[in-house]
Amino acid sequence: MNLREEFSRIILHEAALATNIWDIPSVDEIYATATYLAEIAASSLVLRSYNNRYHLTWDKIAFESVGAHTNLMMALVDRMLGFYYGPDVNLPDSNFTYREIMEAIRLHDLPENIIGDIPDNGSGDIEEKRAQEECYYETFSHHYLKRETVFKQHVLRLLEEMNNQLTDLGKILYCADKVSATLITLQYDAIGIIPRLHDDDKSASARDCREMALCDEGVDGYHRASEMWTIDYLKERRLVDYDTTGYFTAILIMRTLQVRQHWYAWREKDYCI
Repeated sequence: MNLREEFSRIILHEAALATNIWDIPSVDEIYATATYLAEIAASSLVLRSYNNRYHLTWDKIAFESVGAHTNLMMALVDRMLGFYYGPDVNLPDSNFTYREIMEAIRLHDLPENIIGDIPDNGSGDIEEKRAQEECYYETFSHHYLKRETVFKQHVLRLLEEMNNQLTDLGKILYCADKVSATLITLQYDAIGIIPRLHDDDKSASARDCREMALCDEGVDGYHRASEMWTIDYLKERRLVDYDTTGYFTAILIMRTLQVRQHWYAWREKDYCI
């Protein structure tokens, strides 16, 4: 497979599906960024066979954490903002500063360290979980300095915009959250440790399972976690505002090609080829 040609072919078809004009980044830009992010993802999944400080040895993979996911998401958003706004990330058309954006990313999954995520927190009610998260957001924000009242208000508002996809920036952070999770699961694929979801797994809806069955790697009712995340991002959510999220889609396509040597078969059905 010629990576450049295949990426260019797919990205043009993706852009043709867009409802808005999308300023497509260059192949070299996306390749470099995807490779950089892959290195960060790889650092989350290394074999912890030796600890230099304590000289301990064990044969165990350290799986990703909320912290690793958040770090990857911060890097992803930083590169995206740098692409659109320059290396100093001057945001003249945003109501938020770069620091407020990074703080919202740092906080966005922090409550999950305590309450877990659906369904492993024992609740199937997303509104109940959202209310719990907001309580923890407030608790964390109590420790801001007194002079940071506006900063606190902006961060909490941006978290709400992200959760509800209310604004372009909210959509950007929401999409970055999904794509950073997908990049982690693609890293599992890359090292040959493939988390799979079974058809009766409570974390996958009946629709998830039906959609995953369309993926060409699904065998005997088991499907790659990276496929579920990609479907969630591209198909179920129908995030086609390519003027704000196209950069992340390009990263996802490039990384998938690097690891899997093909884009997802079910996506090809959308193309007029």
